[in-house]
Amino acid sequence: MDDAGARLERQPPAAAAPAEEAFALTVTCAKGVLVATGAFASRKQAALAGDLARCACRDWSANVKQLRFDWPLPGVVGNAASALGAFLDKQMQDFAVQRPLVAASMVRKIPPGAFDCIVIPDLEQLDDPDAKRVLWRLLQG
Repeated sequence: MDDAGARLERQPPAAAAPAEEAFALTVTCAKGVLVATGAFASRKQAALAGDLARCACRDWSANVKQLRFDWPLPGVVGNAASALGAFLDKQMQDFAVQRPLVAASMVRKIPPGAFDCIVIPDLEQLDDPDAKRVLWRLLQG
């Protein structure tokens, strides 16, 4: 074995980049509004997210669409920022979003500089009537 081959064998293997934690983000969209939350734990949460979107767009009869982003994506290596950024950008464009609302637990997942948002409580916290009342007032203001 020559010296170059010996040097290559003695070098420690490169450390693999740590895998990013798996997560799911659900967006509920209506014209002009996007509500980003974690995955829904129940149909009640899905209905609540729809009501939040309708309230924020001030149209209780508005059609809403719910889409889910799951990380990691099959066959995609790296971090979630660029894939999630593309997913969110598409929804922002498709729904002409002017008012993005993001659940507190999901804010850190949004790529830096993607958009300015209104941080709302996580859906689980809105079982408390007082918390829900405060949020409705915020959205109606």
